[in-house]
This record gives sequence, structure tokens and C-alpha cells, in this order.
Amino acid sequence: MPSIVWNREPQEAMDNPYEYGAQEQFQKEAERLTKELLVVLGERNGEFSLEETTSRKAVWMLFVDALVTCIDIVECLSVKRHRLVGKLLRDLDESIDLAFLFNTNSSAGDKLLTKWYNDEIIPHREYRKFIKSEIDDDLSKVLSELYSMMSKHAHGTYKVLLYSYILRGKKMLVHDSKYESGILVHPKTIAMYYTLVAHYLKKLVNGLRTSGLIEENIINSIWKSSLDEATVPRRFEIKKKKGLDN
Repeated sequence: MPSIVWNREPQEAMDNPYEYGAQEQFQKEAERLTKELLVVLGERNGEFSLEETTSRKAVWMLFVDALVTCIDIVECLSVKRHRLVGKLLRDLDESIDLAFLFNTNSSAGDKLLTKWYNDEIIPHREYRKFIKSEIDDDLSKVLSELYSMMSKHAHGTYKVLLYSYILRGKKMLVHDSKYESGILVHPKTIAMYYTLVAHYLKKLVNGLRTSGLIEENIINSIWKSSLDEATVPRRFEIKKKKGLDN
């Protein structure tokens, strides 16, 4: 993976937030990847009828929605609109996981699919419940922790809201929207969100692989062509600091 952002951890990115070249490279790669995948999924336009209630139709619709959301996320990040990014990432996560659940063609998935077609909300806990009972209890716990973390971005917890502030003088809060130019947006915040976007983009690609909507060789080709040939090198040595709250 040419851009180092694809494999960065959020904490490492916050500790070393000034790798602008790597972030710009990731931005371009992510734009190419999401748009190309959407083009291929778009080839199925007109394949499903309004009355059809199959799992394949539902999975297709959810992945189209996920890719459009990804495109919006990448665009928001390019102009430092990070508050929307955090909220949209949870939306993206739910679409991917719901598509996985429907694609299992299990009795649990089929029951939830019927409710979905009746316009009922399927809570994310149903996905985690399926993972716990049918795949792995420990994985379910990890997914629960990750979902809880992303929910904080959607619900505006105190520490998440602090990502939008810088400190002035005697640690007085100043919101980063004070200037329209975005000059006050902290590099740590943007660096962290880039890593989260990379994580969920990889999850989306893996979800498409298992969905069967796009052939494996086509996904591999799009992935390869979306990435640059060479990695933009780091500008600084990796430094470690205390934690995400810094």
C-alpha cells in the first residue's frame, strides 16, 4: 500500500500529525478507489425491480449507499470538515455490517431482511448478536467496543467535541470554525480521521469481496490501479506521546 495512511494507527497519527504528503497521497488514492468501485456497482442499475425483496438487492443497495457515503467522507476530509466525517463513518459501518448480515442467508438474517424491507430499523446489536452466536464471541466484544467508540463521534461526547477546539492562553477553548479558512483545525485531528477513514475503506473493500457483487479479479484490479506506484516518504521520525487525549 503506497500511502502510509492505509496502515497507520490513530494514536501514531496523532503523535506524528505533520505527514501532509502521505495524507495527500491517501486522499487521491481513496478518491480513485471509491469512484471506480461505484462505477462497477453502478453496472447493476436496472437489475433489480421495485417489488423484489431478495438479499442480493438489499446488499447491493447497502453497498451503493456505503460507497456514496465514502465519497462524501473523503471530500469532507479534503476540506477539513472533520465533524461530519466522524458521524458519517458510523453510518458507513452500519451499512457494511448490515450487508454482511443479509448476505449470510441465515434464518436470523432472513428475518431481519423482512423487517428491513418493511422499513424497520435494524439495530447494530443484531449484527453483533449474530457474530457472537454464529462466528466468535471474542470478535463480537471487539466489534462492540469499536462501535461504541464510533458512536461517540455521532453523539458528540465531550472528548470528541474537544477535537474541534484549540487552546489559547491559559488553556482557554477556541473553536476551530472561528476562521472560514480552517486554519485553526488541528493537524492531529485531521491525521487521526485519515486513519479511521483508511480502516473503514479497507473494511468496505473486504465486504465487497465477500458479497459477490464484484468479481475478485476486478476488485484486485481496481485496488491496484487506485494506488500510486511509490510511497511518499515520511518527513519526520516517528515519535510517541501519551495518548489520544493529547
